[in-house]
Amino acid sequence: MNKKKAAFIGVGILILILIGGIVAGFVIMTKQMKEITNQLVYLQDTSDIIQSDLGGLQSDIKKTLEEENSMVENYSIEVLDTDFSAGTYTVQVEVIPKEYTDQTKASVFFGTKEYPLTLNGYTYQGKVVLSTKESYDGNVTFLFRNGEKKSTEVLKNYVGFITGFDNVLRGTLEKTPQFSQGTIQVNSQLEFDLQGAGNFEFSSLMCVVEKGEETIYEKELLTEEPEEEPEAVDFFQGMGDGDEVVSTEAVAEKEVPVEPVAGLVGTVMIEAEQEVEPGEEVRIYLKAVSTDGYTFIYDIFQGTTGEEEGFTEESLLTVQSFYVQDKKGGILMLD
Repeated sequence: MNKKKAAFIGVGILILILIGGIVAGFVIMTKQMKEITNQLVYLQDTSDIIQSDLGGLQSDIKKTLEEENSMVENYSIEVLDTDFSAGTYTVQVEVIPKEYTDQTKASVFFGTKEYPLTLNGYTYQGKVVLSTKESYDGNVTFLFRNGEKKSTEVLKNYVGFITGFDNVLRGTLEKTPQFSQGTIQVNSQLEFDLQGAGNFEFSSLMCVVEKGEETIYEKELLTEEPEEEPEAVDFFQGMGDGDEVVSTEAVAEKEVPVEPVAGLVGTVMIEAEQEVEPGEEVRIYLKAVSTDGYTFIYDIFQGTTGEEEGFTEESLLTVQSFYVQDKKGGILMLD
């Protein structure tokens, strides 16, 4: 019995030793796998960094080669005039090639149409009248001719003048206006988004409510009003003859204008109430004026009052209207 018992004990100890060895091996293997995984992650991160650096290096090399292969030393395309009524605008084109002779001829293509340029000193120049229906984004090419030899330069990164008008102004009302018992009520938050995108600065941004041709409400959104009412002042104290008298009322209502802005995003409360006849058109829109004379209009709401309440369904604005007006009053409709 003692021998059998000792044998069982020995077998049990051996099994425990084997299990312990297996567990220890598993722990060691798990640790090694974790280390290998960490090394693989490190190698992957290193590979990503190297690929990123190589990509940046290739981009720099490509840019350098393009600059070295470029035929153009410098160029400019500036808008001189707009005539949105005629659907055109005029640009001044100037280009300085890196190499040229007295015999070199130069022209510029907008789209597929060619416009010759005249040499003036070191610069080839010309005025070009373009259509407002085309953007010409990345579709402008300079052509240089030296006898039979021709070379071209495509302005792949050129962004057209018309493209600059896209998404300049947007706005939405949280609540639609209400018409009931002969009265129009506007009581809503207005979200607005004005973006010059590096092309425009703005001297004014207004929310306007109209009935027919009459303005019944307008709010300047680029003007800061004084936070506190000015203290009452005795304007006659210490005044001599000929000094100007300023009323306290005028001082209290005076607004402090801000500098022109390149853009502004915000939310304001719009509150207006006015008697309106049935069948009268009501319009709410944003109006932004740029420092170079362009006026942007974005219609937020438009509808004709019903006989008793609400607005006629067919008169409601289903798609927001957005357009820009030039200095001559011509209008260019935008998406």
